[in-house]
Order: sequence, then structure tokens, then C-alpha cells
Amino acid sequence: EGHRNARIEQAKITFLNTLVTRLNSMITDPAYHITSSYLLNKGNNYSYEFALIVSTLCCDISGDADFDFNKGRFMADPSSLFLIKPLALSQVFNLIPRLITRLADLEMRVVAVTETSAQLQLYQEKLLSNVPPELHQLQKRSACRSLSGGMAYIPFFHSGLPVAHVQELRCVVRGDECCEWIFTW
Repeated sequence: EGHRNARIEQAKITFLNTLVTRLNSMITDPAYHITSSYLLNKGNNYSYEFALIVSTLCCDISGDADFDFNKGRFMADPSSLFLIKPLALSQVFNLIPRLITRLADLEMRVVAVTETSAQLQLYQEKLLSNVPPELHQLQKRSACRSLSGGMAYIPFFHSGLPVAHVQELRCVVRGDECCEWIFTW
């Protein structure tokens, strides 16, 4: 167990060092180079463009094609999850998209919610207006995958259920006007 944990910690350090090295190689002015501690400081805010580049590099370094979806499980602040515990899961799926719309440069719409499923839509126009056009396709994919991943993990965090099954109905990456999913738990 101890040897395994030491290998995991070393892998985390190696991954983070690789990420910082690759990021700094993209930043031409050394005055703006970052460190691992700076990158991990929760008090720092980053542009959409920087966050997108970090996400793309993490996908590449990890070899995880579903990195954006899987990072969805880390989107919620664990200290705030107590707020949703008293609600039924269907109520949570009605509430969270509305909160996201109010707090982020995204629009999420609730199409339908039952006791065991939720159909949601994601519109990204406002978010895309903050990102250079040459990064729009990457941003569309990243937002779609990370939001669907975050929503899929709600049954796990809320009720200890398995991660929701996600059926993708539409996607902006394929040219649709929005991303639309059905989450089933």
C-alpha cells in the first residue's frame, strides 16, 4: 500500500511538472512563466483560453481521450454539496442548470426531468464570445464534455448511485445549435 501511494504521488508530480514545462514552452515571455504552486493556487483565476489550453494539454499528457468528461467529477465544490442533499435528485437536476446559467457564461436549459432521468441542453454562444475564434471548436468540445461529465456525477455525489448514463442527442461540435443530453440514473 505504501509503495503504491508513493508511486501515485510521484506520478502526480511528474504529470504536473510536464504540464508546467509544456505551458511555459508556449509562453514566449519568461516574465509570465508559471510554477506548479501558482497553477495549483485555488485563489488564481484564469482566462477561458488558458483553461482550455491546460485542459487540452492534460488530455494529451494523460492519454485520456475522455479527460474533459472525467474532470466533471471535480467541478463541484465538495463543501457546497451539503446544500443539495435535502433535495430529491430530480430537484437537483432542475436546479443546477439554472444556477450554471446564472453563474457562468453558459446557458443550460431543462427540457424534462423525471424521477430517474433528466434531459438538458447547453448553449455556448456567450462563452464562445470570450474565446478567440481559432479555439472555438476546442472550447465547444471541452465545455460539452466537462458539463456532461459534471452532470453525470450528480447521482454519485448526491445519493451514492452509479454515475448517470449519458445519451447525447445533439452536439455543437457536430454543428448542432446546442448540446443536448439525457441523463439516466
